[in-house]
Amino acid sequence: MLSAVAGFVVGSSLARSSPLAENSLRRYVHPNSKALVGAQWSKIQKSELGRWLQRRWINNLDIPGTEFLKDVDEVLISSPGLKDGAGEDEDPALLIAIHGSFNLTRVRLVLARQGARMQNFDGIPVYRLKGKTESDPAFALLNSQTILVGDPQSLFSTIERSKLVQNTDESGPFTARAQAMAARYDCWALAGENGSIHNFLLSALVGKALSPESQGFEAGISVRDGLLVDVIMKVPSERAAKLLQNNLARLIRIAGTPMGAKNNDFVNLIPKFRVRSDKESVSLSLRMSDSEIAAALHANSDRFVAQTAAVPGEAERRTATLPRSAPPAKSVIRIEGLDEGPRELPFKP
Repeated sequence: MLSAVAGFVVGSSLARSSPLAENSLRRYVHPNSKALVGAQWSKIQKSELGRWLQRRWINNLDIPGTEFLKDVDEVLISSPGLKDGAGEDEDPALLIAIHGSFNLTRVRLVLARQGARMQNFDGIPVYRLKGKTESDPAFALLNSQTILVGDPQSLFSTIERSKLVQNTDESGPFTARAQAMAARYDCWALAGENGSIHNFLLSALVGKALSPESQGFEAGISVRDGLLVDVIMKVPSERAAKLLQNNLARLIRIAGTPMGAKNNDFVNLIPKFRVRSDKESVSLSLRMSDSEIAAALHANSDRFVAQTAAVPGEAERRTATLPRSAPPAKSVIRIEGLDEGPRELPFKP
């Protein structure tokens, strides 16, 4: 389930029950968070892009828990980042809060099939995979609307803290910026400190090579009217910003070709990205209408179908290349010396 949810974290809206709004997932944010990702999946899956993702990718996934994606409304992922002195291969603490409408009986059944065992923590059923380490994810089924996923330490401390009286007036600059992002975008991600995106989910978006120099990162996606994408990366100097701008522009040129794109599904979208630098920041933006998105995605799908149809399968290839065998010769008995001449009679062996 963790793979399914983390793989499709896309969207949040403050105006309509945002994860950072009152009486929402805000109480389940990891303390001292340096990175946040908000998601309102119910909106994404109703968009042109969301419907395409459903047909092209999600329906073909074979990951336990993907069957619950249709039940998810919104998601909030938070992390304090890596601990000081953490190794290169270590993962930071991570907490995923999921809001939706779940059939808990089915959820328990899927967890049991994966070998998870249930324990009770402060009245909350928590499922942990057998034989796993303390850093492996646990699942807390708070109720039929809220599920928490994260390492046990983060999970238990968050459950305890969520039962305390929440002070809604406590809003530092990082939380305030997250609220502003959630108000504007249907999908947003925010990393507030140097190195906080290193080896975290966000590093998959910008690449580990960019993480060490990053002084901050924010990204937003809106699907309310077409597709709007904004990414801003802050770097130490104006010179570093120019260098990053040039590198990103070169990557876009390469990735925008069928040979350069790792995933040809988006080959028509990549060239539409625009890269700019302004002092110590670099921005990446994309603007497309619903009709442009549909045309680009369907063109790629049609090309895939055409290429598949043009290349015969193994059985077809063998049929096309193997010569047809000659029909078997008829068996006959030939009788000589008759007045009317030789005569052949059919013979079945």
